[in-house]
Amino acid sequence: MLPDAGHGWYVGIRIPLSSTRAVTIPLLLLQLRIVRRVAAELLRTEPVAVVVVLTMLALGQWRLFVLTGDATGRWFVAACSVAVLASVHSARGDERFLRIAGVAHRRLFAAEYFVLCLPFSVPLLLSAGPHLAAVGPVSAALLAILPAGLVPPFAAQRAQRRSPVALPLPDTAFEWLAGIRRTGFWLILLYLAAALLSHRFEPLLVVLMLVVLTPVAFYQDGEGSTLVEVFALPPGAFLRHKIGRSIMLLWALAAPVVVLSMLRHPSLWYAPLTVLLLGSFVIATAILVKYTFYREGERAGIASPLAVGAVTASLVLPPVAALLLHRLWKQSVRNLGPYLDAFDR
Repeated sequence: MLPDAGHGWYVGIRIPLSSTRAVTIPLLLLQLRIVRRVAAELLRTEPVAVVVVLTMLALGQWRLFVLTGDATGRWFVAACSVAVLASVHSARGDERFLRIAGVAHRRLFAAEYFVLCLPFSVPLLLSAGPHLAAVGPVSAALLAILPAGLVPPFAAQRAQRRSPVALPLPDTAFEWLAGIRRTGFWLILLYLAAALLSHRFEPLLVVLMLVVLTPVAFYQDGEGSTLVEVFALPPGAFLRHKIGRSIMLLWALAAPVVVLSMLRHPSLWYAPLTVLLLGSFVIATAILVKYTFYREGERAGIASPLAVGAVTASLVLPPVAALLLHRLWKQSVRNLGPYLDAFDR
């Protein structure tokens, strides 16, 4: 550790706090160069996959423009921007590193989230409701202020020890047990928001989307092989069990908001069911992506949420989405083989 006169202690390097702003912009440029280099490498080695992903993203962007043609669609696009930003912010764990490195991490987060919300904000800005285009940038600024992970200190401490209150979850639902302890505070706030805003359908739908997408982040944590082998199931049965139970828990988690929506807006009963079906697809994708990239004890990298987003975007072409899910299934079974093949009878 080296002392920095008047500025504090730093591990291995000396960076005055006054230079944090100067560090932020080069770091953003470095990230852009890394993305460009990775894209060039993928284009060289996997050109077909790159073309398919770019096509799906282009179709998804076109779909966002189509959705902004009516009021409900505009609220849906605005909700998607908030959900995507919240998912990214809740999954990142680099805040402490950036703070130690002397980077103005809040400015960096805000800049990254602003770029990330542009695909949603631009269609809204060009629609009949341009005021909703501000939802993305405002959410980016607010999330950048909040602690990364959206977990208050007392919730983080509680997640590290056994809760004195038994959660009504199966003992082997490891991701849900840890995830609910981390996000329970925010889920309670979402339920309260649903009760207060239930007279308006659009905000209620936004709250439902946030509730449904929250469990996706549960599958970013690392998992030891013991937590996989404890089920004593072969790879295919293990995945079916994991996906089926997760979808049931997802529906139970969203049930209060869904019931409230159907009671207050019975003529729009199909909308919350559609959100639930989409959420079921996303969480099944998240599970398959997790075990496609599974490495014992390692936390999912940035490739995991990007893959979940790409597969979800492919829903604009259902046959392509089905093909991608099939490939993820095959790769997950193959990847779990060394741990679970012994249980194959």
